[in-house]
Amino acid sequence: MSKKVHHLFLTKVIILLFVKTSFAIESRSYREAILSSLNKKFTPRTRQYIALNGNYYSDYNSRQQELGLRYFYQSAKHIHDINIENQVAYADVGSGKKKLHDIKTKEAYDARLSTKTRIFNSSYYVAFYNRAMKDYLAINTYDIRFDGSVGKFLLQDKVELDIGIGKRKLDKEPNQSEFISSIRLQHKINDKFSVNLRGYVFYNKNSLDNELRSSIAYRIDQRLSLELRHNFETRRYSSKSSKINQVNRSITFGLIYDF
Repeated sequence: MSKKVHHLFLTKVIILLFVKTSFAIESRSYREAILSSLNKKFTPRTRQYIALNGNYYSDYNSRQQELGLRYFYQSAKHIHDINIENQVAYADVGSGKKKLHDIKTKEAYDARLSTKTRIFNSSYYVAFYNRAMKDYLAINTYDIRFDGSVGKFLLQDKVELDIGIGKRKLDKEPNQSEFISSIRLQHKINDKFSVNLRGYVFYNKNSLDNELRSSIAYRIDQRLSLELRHNFETRRYSSKSSKINQVNRSITFGLIYDF
């Protein structure tokens, strides 16, 4: 790879991931986290649980440990999801005589709270997403956001349509406003055909993203089905010096076997 191509590749990666700071541009995972609070379904049967988890990774010059706690509640009218995580990482830094061993490179805390509530027995619901991240060793030491949405069920709860706004505050950046709207459809046409659709539009001053996922399934018998999926996504980023447009499309055809 030539130096010119190599530098161009690095420039694109830096623009996509960092822009001015490490949290300045929305990553897909952040966006999906907001949408997950909207995508969760109310269920007739109440369920709840508490989960604890931990992970440890290491190689020849670094190590990282993660601890997490989750509480989840789901019923016909309420969904609550609380996640708290802690990550600590150590690594060798520098080289030669100046090399330092086992230096703490990350100490981060991440707390997420999402709720979705049906308004009385109506066809409307509200959803909220809160997230607070703190990394003592990052350029932006904290990242705090709040999103609120109002939605409506249509066609006997087969369709969900919502619209929301939010605020995001980074340590060394001005407040950012964001807009998000999403739609979900699950419909069984008959005993053979079913349709699923999920889409969203996400906007803030640095980006404009939208995605539409759709699928059609045909049941051959009680266990075997044919499925056709189509995914379409566009992402547009802008900074002071450049603009980036991405378009991704995929079509998948396959067989599904239910055990």
